[in-house]
Amino acid sequence: MCAETLFAVARNTVLVHVASDCLNDEAIVSPPPLSNLLGRPLRMSELAQISEFIAVLEQNGRVLEADWLTQIELPYTSFGLLEKDGLLVWPEGLDLLNADVIDGLLAKHSSQFEMHIHKCISSTNTLLVEEAQSKGIDNQVHLAEFQYQGRGRRGRQWLSPYARNLAVSLGRASKRALADLGGLSLVVGLALAEGLETAGVKDVSLKWPNDLWVNNKKLAGILVELVSSEAGTRVIIGFGVNVDLSDDEILSIDQPVTDARRCGSSADRNSLVAHCLKALTQYLDHFEENGFKPFINGFNALHILHGADCNLISAGETPDRAVKVLGVGEMGELIVETEAGTERIHGGEVSIRPT
Repeated sequence: MCAETLFAVARNTVLVHVASDCLNDEAIVSPPPLSNLLGRPLRMSELAQISEFIAVLEQNGRVLEADWLTQIELPYTSFGLLEKDGLLVWPEGLDLLNADVIDGLLAKHSSQFEMHIHKCISSTNTLLVEEAQSKGIDNQVHLAEFQYQGRGRRGRQWLSPYARNLAVSLGRASKRALADLGGLSLVVGLALAEGLETAGVKDVSLKWPNDLWVNNKKLAGILVELVSSEAGTRVIIGFGVNVDLSDDEILSIDQPVTDARRCGSSADRNSLVAHCLKALTQYLDHFEENGFKPFINGFNALHILHGADCNLISAGETPDRAVKVLGVGEMGELIVETEAGTERIHGGEVSIRPT
């Protein structure tokens, strides 16, 4: 596989975390995890209170600031709320997800998705991974308005502001063996690039193995996880897309980032989800039948680092190395030229950045 894998036996299943298929080292957006704001994990009672407040906000458009401060320790600014005359309100033009709208946009598509929209959830991928250990998850889609413990590479967390970005997880069943799923995250990247461009995002490129960029700025990231069971391999495909970041959020992130609005798309979040799911279904069906080999040329054509001189950055005390990117192989591995000759990089705890 195009990854270093970590195995953890759970019941009669094997959970496989595909390290190179995770989100990149940096968060998609900047605010810290909510547990960091409290100095401890969130309690279930607190999550229930937050969910109740969100329901009231969506129904009435406002809640009393004093009620929030009395019952919830977390700052309301973490949820994008604004204070006006003692009331907490959402910013104007809140773009909420709607399962019926998404289903309608997908009505002419052959695949039937089972949509689940969560107002407040720790991680859509975590939920699907847990479900996949005991039952089938094929064509289940979980979307979050607010995600507070999204997971990234090396255990890093990232936060999705309420109703302003996309945090999506798609479940798939695969008859392929684990060893034959190399390159899957690269195929996901190609599908998302097509879906987002169909929705009006211009000049999307890919960065091996899991990022989508526009004009050298990060737009989206991918997290793929696998659960192997007697019934076959269950695939969890998570992706996060920046849709509408504020100027302050962009300035506070320690790497160049962008969002769909700044890249030419005026599509609402429901349309963006539909475009991405349509493309994912087509690309994943093709991958299931034919593997990664048919996608090699397409990935190389969109890879922003193809043919570039780069630094290969490894974890620990291993020094950085100068390499030239030659392309990707049949299992999605990165092929580079080094001082010692050609080398194939199969993911793991490595990053690659242009010099």
